[in-house]
Amino acid sequence: MLRFRLLRIPVEVHPSHLAMSAVLALVFLPKGGGEGWPDRVLSQEGSPGYTQTVVLYVASWVAIIFVSALVHEMGHALAARRLGYSPKIQLVWLGGLTYPNATGPIPWNKQVLFTAAGPAAGLALGGVALAGHLVIGEYAEIPGYLL
Repeated sequence: MLRFRLLRIPVEVHPSHLAMSAVLALVFLPKGGGEGWPDRVLSQEGSPGYTQTVVLYVASWVAIIFVSALVHEMGHALAARRLGYSPKIQLVWLGGLTYPNATGPIPWNKQVLFTAAGPAAGLALGGVALAGHLVIGEYAEIPGYLL
């Protein structure tokens, strides 16, 4: 298990999170037929760069799912901390959990803010990725694809 702190918030990453991300990447591995990366390289097994492309593709999926889940959960955690709680994050399987560690029941209005903060953080990340894709997508094939 990987443990670290991000903005003084404890984060635990279970191996299941990374493993399921890799399995999902392999399930959706392109078989070729497209014109861009990675289809162009993966159209023929054994072609030059095939193995490296598979490794990069799977590693990219793992990183993208990790960052997406972490940003979502950090949205919840930062809202919880702003509301006076001491949050903790766990990333498991393909998602995560944020524990606000409240000493009692959370009032409904605080619960709404805590709940909405995760999707809001994900939406902001999506906006950043879209802006990055629009800026560099034409000039850098692989980063453009990943964004």
